[in-house]
Amino acid sequence: MERALDDNGLRAPAAAADGLAEYLALLVRWRQRRRIAGPPDPRELAVEALADALRIDPLVPRGGTLTDVGSGAGFPGVPLALLDGSRQTTLVEAATARAALLRIAAATLHLPLRVLCRRGEQLADDVAAGEEAPADAAIARAFLPPDEWVALARRLVRPGGAIVVLAGRAWPGPAAGSGARVAERLDYELSGRGPRSAWRLVNG
Repeated sequence: MERALDDNGLRAPAAAADGLAEYLALLVRWRQRRRIAGPPDPRELAVEALADALRIDPLVPRGGTLTDVGSGAGFPGVPLALLDGSRQTTLVEAATARAALLRIAAATLHLPLRVLCRRGEQLADDVAAGEEAPADAAIARAFLPPDEWVALARRLVRPGGAIVVLAGRAWPGPAAGSGARVAERLDYELSGRGPRSAWRLVNG
């Protein structure tokens, strides 16, 4: 983990380092059993799961509630929860087997993560019906094309809340009339990967 972060000019905060290393060890074991997608090499997996989360963490509001949709093996939601223990993080994953792995991760890492085994669209319907509270922020990684993610995230996040979009450099930002405005943009690169952009949008 340390080599992967060093290669990208990053260092894990002392308070989160042990948890991040333990999470990476979980990912490596799961990857060896072919139960999750991701690079087979542990250092490459650390780049995708941890270095990426460390890069985008400054865009995610501190504290409050964060919803990670299409969480898969838990990134970026799990490392973001480790980086800020005051965040109340919900991981949304429709695949039963993956949701079970996320619950194992929460128990192993002693994180108060909430895991919902459902589709993001279903959660948005529950928010609209008043059965779920809207989140302060929402994020997704490779879940939907950026414009579609913005449309869904607006239904998950309270007015004035944050929508974090992870995209390639080609995405021009939210379309006019999308109902979201740009608060901040971060362009970055990770070792061996193409340029990336992360956006923090304001809902409404």
